[in-house]
Amino acid sequence: MNKKYKLSEESLQLEPGHILHRIISLRDFYNVKKDDLGGYVEFERNLSHNGRCWVSENAMVYGNSQVYDNALICGHARVYENAQVYGNAHISDNARIYANAQAFGNMQSSGNSAITGGAKVFDGAKISGFVIISGESQIYGSAQIRDHVWVSGNSKIYEAAIVCESSAVFGFSRVCGDVYVGGSVDVYGDLTLNHGIWNKRIRIKDRIYMISSTLEKKLMG
Repeated sequence: MNKKYKLSEESLQLEPGHILHRIISLRDFYNVKKDDLGGYVEFERNLSHNGRCWVSENAMVYGNSQVYDNALICGHARVYENAQVYGNAHISDNARIYANAQAFGNMQSSGNSAITGGAKVFDGAKISGFVIISGESQIYGSAQIRDHVWVSGNSKIYEAAIVCESSAVFGFSRVCGDVYVGGSVDVYGDLTLNHGIWNKRIRIKDRIYMISSTLEKKLMG
């Protein structure tokens, strides 16, 4: 094997049982030059020697997690436990990928976002802000999740859907197509939203209604 990095003598104890080592490149590849310092890994199995994958700056990969193909982990991002990041995925800022989560394709995760549980984010999906993606959720296509959104359960958000502000999607919900979900809207149960702008939520006699500002339509939760 033509190794592309080694573990340097610079190390840190992140928590009991996890001693991480800063990596140093052994050869030029992609935008990395020989002797460049990278981020931190616990074991060589955390970061493949194949492809263009890299851990840079102060990012950390540890536990049983794996980063491979052309994935990039940078900033102060962390990948740990049993998570897998591969393809052309880009994880930056303070993003966290952990538990059994998978991030792949051309997805991007930034800000203080977290992808956890058995969630999968892939294709060209973009996650940013203080978003939490958990459960068995799947985010894919060109979907965008941002701000303070929580996605959980077995929900799916895909195609060109945008979910933002303080909304939540959970249960077996589907948000897809050319749809915008914002405000403080909760999408749950077996509900499917596939068009329109949903950005209001009101309570009438203990019942919650989601209101679309573009459709003469309301859905009762």
